[in-house]
Amino acid sequence: MKHLFYLFFLVFLVSCGSNEMSLNQKKMLVYDYAIENIEPRLKDPSSLEIPSLSERRDHVNETYQGSNIFIVNSWFRSKNSLGGMVKNTFSCEVEIKDNGNTLSGKNLKIE
Repeated sequence: MKHLFYLFFLVFLVSCGSNEMSLNQKKMLVYDYAIENIEPRLKDPSSLEIPSLSERRDHVNETYQGSNIFIVNSWFRSKNSLGGMVKNTFSCEVEIKDNGNTLSGKNLKIE
């Protein structure tokens, strides 16, 4: 279900009138990419809880103005192997290339 949301979100971004994404669009794309890379590492991916949309934007920062390299510092909650909800923090670096068609991430740290 989430993958359909991401696909819809990408189609929406590409279909916008301008060829250039806004800073907020870039931030949301980067955040979603980071979460996609965290989900496979979880014991129960369906239990994933993430911050609200407005809070997510605040957790993504450009490395410098006009850059396409972003740093994500955020949190998520998910069930552990015992079934209890646990809050974790994570950070990573994500680069946007080809106006959002290609994303690459590195240094994903989950604590």
